[in-house]
Amino acid sequence: MSQNDRFAKWLRRLSSPTHGRWFSRKPLPPITFPNIGVVDRPPPNKAVEKNVFYFVSRERRPKWALFQCPCGCGEVVTLSLQRTHRPYWVVRKSRNRRANLLPSVWRDVGCMSHFWIHDGRVYWCDDSGSSPYLRQSWGEHGDEY
Repeated sequence: MSQNDRFAKWLRRLSSPTHGRWFSRKPLPPITFPNIGVVDRPPPNKAVEKNVFYFVSRERRPKWALFQCPCGCGEVVTLSLQRTHRPYWVVRKSRNRRANLLPSVWRDVGCMSHFWIHDGRVYWCDDSGSSPYLRQSWGEHGDEY
C-alpha cells in the first residue's frame, strides 16, 4: 500500500463515528455566483444583476470586480483588481468556472458584511456585521498602534 493510500485510510478512520467528529462535514453553502460575467466596461450600478459576478478587464488586464452584496442589502460591491491600487483583490476561476476571490471582503459601510467567495459560494466570517475599524486586534487594550 502506497504512502498516499495509507494517509487516505487514516483520514477516513478519523472521520468515522468511533473516532469522534474531527472532520464532521458541514453542508456547503449554496452557489451564490454560478458564473462570471466578463465585460470590458463596468456596468452602471443599476444594471448589476443579483447572483452575477462581473469581472471587468481591458486588454487582458484585470480592472474591477462588481457584484451585489450577498447579504441581500442590494448595495453593489466594487473591488479593484489592479495591483497598483491598495487594497486590491485577485479573482481566479475554480475548476467549475466559478469565482474565487482573495482576500476576504469586509465592508466598512452599510451592512458591514465580512465574507469570502470560493467556487461561487459565499462563506461568512463570524465578525460579519461589525465594523473592521472597531475590532480589538491592535493591542491588548485596543489602544496601541
